Amino acid sequence: MTRDFSEESLRQALVGGYGISVRTLEALKGRAHSLNFRAETMDGTVFEVKCFPTARKELLERLLAHTVPSDNPLAATRIFGGKVVTLDGWTVMALRWVHGYGRDPDELSDGEMAAFLSAHAKFLGSLADDGAIMPVRDGFAVKRLLLERLSGGNAPEILRELEALPDESLTLEPERVRIIHGDLHRGNFRFENGTVSGFFDLEELRFGTPAEDLVRYVVCCAERQRWYDLSGRRRLLSAFRRILAGTSYSRDEWMFAVNGYLLRKLAKKVRSNRLSLPRRINLRARFGFYRALRMAVEKEETNV
Repeated sequence: MTRDFSEESLRQALVGGYGISVRTLEALKGRAHSLNFRAETMDGTVFEVKCFPTARKELLERLLAHTVPSDNPLAATRIFGGKVVTLDGWTVMALRWVHGYGRDPDELSDGEMAAFLSAHAKFLGSLADDGAIMPVRDGFAVKRLLLERLSGGNAPEILRELEALPDESLTLEPERVRIIHGDLHRGNFRFENGTVSGFFDLEELRFGTPAEDLVRYVVCCAERQRWYDLSGRRRLLSAFRRILAGTSYSRDEWMFAVNGYLLRKLAKKVRSNRLSLPRRINLRARFGFYRALRMAVEKEETNV
């Protein structure tokens, strides 16, 4: 995606589109849908520049739908200069920079965890259905696809794990459906002075349960550890228990969140019916952690 993209062209687009000269332009890593940069102007103003290729127009439209000012300061995405500009097949938008730093769930004190959970609930309460929100994800379809792919392969233990997932845990009751962030991890919100200063990167807003955001927040940290850090997984499980204690979402919502996220991540890992031994070992560790999350929901003690 970056092959035909010139940072110098971007600097010129910012001058022509926004009338600003950029002193520093730093590429931000880890963004799959757009090229993101941290930019600082000559007068010290800091903002984020998001560059969407034409092929990802739908994500740009979803983000634009949620860049208007709101009464909730936690909806932190604010378009800089009130417009977007075009650049050689790209659409460029500058957003107000959210100050602070990301935090992993096992790094939060009890007070910070309470502040985070309160801020997350308040942020979701500020979002409205504008027609651009993605639907609830279909766990049934993913489970069927995986069962078909793995049938007759070399990973019977993974098949057993899939078959053990109750079908009823892959559906969400209509009264539980809310608009959620959809991509919540430590990189998509900021802590400052013990409180959350904002949530951002709203391209994946969709319908679901808020429990999905919180499961993703925990599991993304485990994924960075590559599932091999046993003490880290124990710390995360402890943090997950604190999240459960600090929220009022139902057992069914948590099971939908845990099982649905497992299926989606597994679908990305499994592309055929034969899995290499290292991948099978990695998946066993992954399954163990998800079993521990389920047991925590059921209020059962477990080791990971």
